[in-house]
Amino acid sequence: MNIWVEYFRYEESRKNTWAQIRENPKWNPPESDKILKRFCQSREDAN
Repeated sequence: MNIWVEYFRYEESRKNTWAQIRENPKWNPPESDKILKRFCQSREDAN
């Protein structure tokens, strides 16, 4: 069985200070070349 986990580094793009109201985060899909994969032998290893 082939199991893998895909992950990427999320970069914080909101610019806030402690005195400002925070912006709601918006989903920006990652670039395909920045997605990393880790292959696992079982579902327990993927957790």
